[in-house]
Amino acid sequence: MFPELFSIGSFTLHSYGLMLAMGFIVALLLLKRIAKILQLDTELITDAATGSVIAGIVGARLLYVLINLNSFIASPLSIFYLWEGGLVFFGGLIGGGIWLLYFAKKSNIPLLKFLDVFSPVLPLAHGFGRIGCFLAGCCWGKSTESFIGVRFTHPKTLCGTNLPVHPVQLYSAFFLCILSYILYRYLIREKSEHGSSAALYFIGYGVFRFFVEFLRGDDRGSSIWGFSPSQVMAIFLVGLALFLFWKIRRDKA
Repeated sequence: MFPELFSIGSFTLHSYGLMLAMGFIVALLLLKRIAKILQLDTELITDAATGSVIAGIVGARLLYVLINLNSFIASPLSIFYLWEGGLVFFGGLIGGGIWLLYFAKKSNIPLLKFLDVFSPVLPLAHGFGRIGCFLAGCCWGKSTESFIGVRFTHPKTLCGTNLPVHPVQLYSAFFLCILSYILYRYLIREKSEHGSSAALYFIGYGVFRFFVEFLRGDDRGSSIWGFSPSQVMAIFLVGLALFLFWKIRRDKA
């Protein structure tokens, strides 16, 4: 749609980068609100969030490079061209998760409680990122003749077709914002067990991502047992959610 908003000299403001920045700011505001409601150290939570964003971007880019390794062998420096797109969410989830695991242990905060705090924040930031994908024309959907189809006609769009396609980026953004609101309302209620909000996020996003993958039209990587790599990771995410639900129930017994 609008991969580049404007240019001043050698500086170009890319819509994808702008939406990532906006997502981080809005998510940080929500995170501080949650920390205040749950009477947590706001500065500590902010430090954790900043580190998780950096680790998440590194993880998201690294997984994308690994999935598309042949494309980067000829031009290794293009690994750093983030404005051209190329972040795999599950890589970011792994990278950010590893950082939060380290930070929770270092700060002596129960890991499940820590994950709960971030569970409504992550889908909100992710939703802004998906809007950025739509504006940049990356992560596009399969061709469709329905009225909801969109065409990416900008000469610098990343979409590989001029045919009308499913706006899967907007499907995802809408779902993620709804999921964020549900998790926020659930988290701030009284007597929610540690880990339950995180488990709801894992199962909610895992199921949605598994099915929305069938509408994706961009390169999904090498098939694994007939599924895309993202679908396999989504299955793992649902499995992790079920394990957390089992652990919560066992601890209550």
